[in-house]
Amino acid sequence: MVWRERTIRDMILNDAYRPHLFEELAPLLTEEAKKRLHPEGAYGVVWYPRKKITRLDPDPARNYHRPRKEARYAREEQIPIPVVSSGLDREVIDAARIAIKDNVRSRYTGDRVMQLAGLIRCSECGYPMTTNRRANKNGYYHYYRCSNHQRYGSRGCAMSKNYPADTLEQMVLHAVLDAVKDKEILIRKTKEKFDQERARLLSAGGADAAIWRRALNEIERQRVRAQRAYMQEIITLEALRGHQDELDAQKANIERLLSEHEGRETRLRHLEATRDKTVRQIRHGEWGKLGITAPGARKERFREIGLRAEAAADGTVLLSWGLGGEAVLGTTDTTSENGFGREGHCLGRGG
Repeated sequence: MVWRERTIRDMILNDAYRPHLFEELAPLLTEEAKKRLHPEGAYGVVWYPRKKITRLDPDPARNYHRPRKEARYAREEQIPIPVVSSGLDREVIDAARIAIKDNVRSRYTGDRVMQLAGLIRCSECGYPMTTNRRANKNGYYHYYRCSNHQRYGSRGCAMSKNYPADTLEQMVLHAVLDAVKDKEILIRKTKEKFDQERARLLSAGGADAAIWRRALNEIERQRVRAQRAYMQEIITLEALRGHQDELDAQKANIERLLSEHEGRETRLRHLEATRDKTVRQIRHGEWGKLGITAPGARKERFREIGLRAEAAADGTVLLSWGLGGEAVLGTTDTTSENGFGREGHCLGRGG
């Protein structure tokens, strides 16, 4: 059985597959729901309802069809439903989400593999570069362009340049191959970059996540006590609402801190894994094999080494890979929407 990429992506982003601790879910659940869960257990979460579906009046010109609009409910409008844990490690799910965070859907370009699809963005607006092709006397001309400009024109982004795929992909390949000539320098830069990123993440501060979770539980206990006090006419409704608003503000702040802390821990583990994998690939000469691999395999290898590119309207492309370094590529082989160029060159490489 072969699953579509979209199906796998939906599974990665589905909280039903990501384990949640009881103490994380408890503040979101009713007392009756909490009684059915084990305090030491882990559970997936299904959020319901999923989509708002609005059926529109039929188009008079096409009265056989009744269109509809779909939109996802905001998370605060949904009800969390605990389900049996998938058994997957939470770190695996979080790492997968980080890995696909910047993935984008490309346009159909025939049988040609667009090696930089999903890896290159527009430096002007930050949107992904989309892939395109045009027919010419030799078959097809393939190129990359800003998806924001592609969809909205200059209203979306002023960057109207087209980057010919053949030229750009060859320049990227040679820049990476040039960077790996001295393995020890690249390994040193990889470790230095990791240390810098680790220090930056840790400088944001943090606390024991268990302390925050206990604070959330205490807020829920205070909420229950306040409700009981109101039922016993010890406090007024106005006092209850004021107290509840204060507790809600405290809860929101703690949940934000907890989310940042958990994201930092996941990012650190991902960085360590990236560093170790990058060093291992460099030592074993894996990067040097890029020039002899098939385009499809080369694209996957680019992903493995963490390749990222940003294309600018002046024809330069800022290239970076994993934790190793970066290069600035300069090319006159960019075109406007109506023309094509021919030349390209590498401006330099940095660490």
